[in-house]
Amino acid sequence: LIVEDDPFIGCVTTTVDEQDAGATPGAPGGVGFSLREAINWAASLPGRETVCFDPALAGQTITFTLGVLPILPIGGLRIAGGGVMTIDFGALSYGFRTRIANELHGLRLTGVAAGGVAKIVIGGNNVIVSECEIFAGGGAGIAWDQTLSSGPGTNLDVLDNDLHDNETDGIRIAPLNAGDVGAEILRNRIRDNGGSGIDASRIGNGTVVGRNLVHGNGSQGITIGSDNGDVINNTVAFNGGDGVRFVDCGCAPDHRFWNNLVFDNAGVGLNGFAGGGGDSDGKNFVFGNDLGGTLGNVNLLGSDQVNTLDPLLEADLELAPASPCRDSGVNVGGTPDANGRDTGTFYGTAFDIGAWEGPR
Repeated sequence: LIVEDDPFIGCVTTTVDEQDAGATPGAPGGVGFSLREAINWAASLPGRETVCFDPALAGQTITFTLGVLPILPIGGLRIAGGGVMTIDFGALSYGFRTRIANELHGLRLTGVAAGGVAKIVIGGNNVIVSECEIFAGGGAGIAWDQTLSSGPGTNLDVLDNDLHDNETDGIRIAPLNAGDVGAEILRNRIRDNGGSGIDASRIGNGTVVGRNLVHGNGSQGITIGSDNGDVINNTVAFNGGDGVRFVDCGCAPDHRFWNNLVFDNAGVGLNGFAGGGGDSDGKNFVFGNDLGGTLGNVNLLGSDQVNTLDPLLEADLELAPASPCRDSGVNVGGTPDANGRDTGTFYGTAFDIGAWEGPR
């Protein structure tokens, strides 16, 4: 619940990118309280603040014209968009830069110059990005940059977002100034980006990449590496490179790789090259990848890994009623599925393979 007269709530009231000295929600100056002013106002206050948007701005666009935005302040700034409007970073080289305990919810983010970094650049701990549409423009959708913080990141949650048509990767947690990053990347749709869908080559212990629909990206669907992590119940299809690529970033990987549907990618379905590896208890479905089902050090257990049966998908990559992936998975715990189905529950006689569980 956002109460607009709360002293720690700043409601943006204009689409104009302006910065009046000392602007506050009650005394904004200029043509209203801008998003840039709201970020600087929040940085001047102790504790946790929330920035929201006037419903009168619904359907409009904020375009940044005054240069790069300040780094979001440490300590709990929450920007809640409610999906009412679009934020265009224009020709900036990056959009929002987060550090510790920042949250971004319900935002539509676009822009960034060609060759730029990302719409959201994350560094630090306890960062949440949820229910955002992050699309088009230059650079990646979301990228990690260690230089924004003093140590490796933990508790990075990327949940229920739609990342599409970005110039490079949808999500990149990769060696750009990166220590290992602990993350939950769950229930996102990551599609039609120019690079990889998810490059998680520097994930840390406890990371879960699950229930994501990763399709139509220009390079790998998912790249996974470094420390222990779980890759569960993803649907990875129609990508321009390998479906899932395991890489070694200096550690001994030991991944749980279960209930994933990997099909019709232009490279190998599961590629365990460069010293990486993935351990599996079976119950994955690998089908129709152009360069074969597996390559390299992928420790697959069970005969049900590489299949000759069509997974029989419907329009939204859901399983058709006769799909062999229905009722063929195992219970790996974790999180609700892409439909919001509760953890530990399923339709039919067993869990399905892929991001969708049963009918919508």
